[in-house]
Amino acid sequence: MCLDRLDPKVKPRKAGGKIYAWKVLDVRDDQRLAPPWFGNDRSTPIGVWLNSKAYSNRQLGIRCRFDNHIYQPGFHAYVKKEDALSELYTFRRARKIELQDVVATGWQEGMEVVVAKRMKILPEKKRGK
Repeated sequence: MCLDRLDPKVKPRKAGGKIYAWKVLDVRDDQRLAPPWFGNDRSTPIGVWLNSKAYSNRQLGIRCRFDNHIYQPGFHAYVKKEDALSELYTFRRARKIELQDVVATGWQEGMEVVVAKRMKILPEKKRGK
């Protein structure tokens, strides 16, 4: 996932001083979650802060597809749950995450996206609670 264009008007959801968004993750055969990019074999633990440097070999900036701006690499996540859900298929899941160190906000294929250096996948809430 790369931003089509930067837009500082895109605002991730905040509550209690924390930043929340939605991450699309692959579900492996053993039910582990992993970021959805080709060749990735790293699982992503739940409830643990992850640093984007450990999940990417990109140290330089990423160029937006349409406006040519450059932004820092990081975890990309959807601002809106319904946008994350629209990107699902058989072996993908959308999970609510908490973010720290936001480096960019913008648009990807008509959907609002936030990019951050750190993320934590939140545990799923039990149904009925």
